[in-house]
Amino acid sequence: MTELKQGLKFSDRYILKESKGSGSFGEVWLAHDEFLGIDVAIKIYISLDVRGIDEFKQEYRTAYGLNHENLLIATHFDVWEQRPYLVMKYCPNGSAANMIGNVSSEKVMWQFIHDVATGLAYLHKQEPEPIVHQDIKPDNILIDENNNFLITDFGISKRIRSTMRKQSGRAITAGATSYMGPERFTKDPAPVKAS
Repeated sequence: MTELKQGLKFSDRYILKESKGSGSFGEVWLAHDEFLGIDVAIKIYISLDVRGIDEFKQEYRTAYGLNHENLLIATHFDVWEQRPYLVMKYCPNGSAANMIGNVSSEKVMWQFIHDVATGLAYLHKQEPEPIVHQDIKPDNILIDENNNFLITDFGISKRIRSTMRKQSGRAITAGATSYMGPERFTKDPAPVKAS
């Protein structure tokens, strides 16, 4: 498997420019889309077998029709070297994690609360089933060029997380422990809207 590194031409189209972070199941890169001539963010997941990729396709189909001003929507899904990846708009202002301890304006805090709550309400109203994020934390709230707050990483269900855990051999629960609601620490935690 090809190592992800700066300068790599990824999927015959994207030049990886800078690693923006990594998590349990993948990496996020700032990349240049040579076809469109713009910078984008790419989330590249771990390598999966055919069944895992099929599950990932189903996840993307579920999230495909979503459209809300406070969600960072993936604009493209594909697979490269057995690794699913999502292409999204690049948010140059980073994440809300950069704001911790640095917010001097109540207006900014109220906008943060409004934007995140509005985005979550939209996800929770989806039919036939609500979409429950499972990992709300400052790193998953990005800030766009107009200083709007956008929720990211919302389309990964319990089922695909389980598949990625099994195929990676990692024993990781959904979500960052320090941001989990108390109901997530039960013997059989089910994703609920309150979380």
